[in-house]
Amino acid sequence: MDVPVVLLEHVPNVYAEILAEEATGHVIVHRYAEIDPAEQKMHANYIRDHLDDPFCAAYREFLYQHFSPLWD
Repeated sequence: MDVPVVLLEHVPNVYAEILAEEATGHVIVHRYAEIDPAEQKMHANYIRDHLDDPFCAAYREFLYQHFSPLWD
């Protein structure tokens, strides 16, 4: 269900905050390089299939550069 936003906070370095939460055990990070190669390929093919979606427009070149070697 939709939940109204009641608080907003600027986080200058989201990655550092995620790592801090991981260190406390509040978040589990599944790093791409550590997952099974078959699962990596599955994710890469999903990216390939959705590369033209509007949400990918801002980083399409990054996705192509880093994931295209795994595409079928």
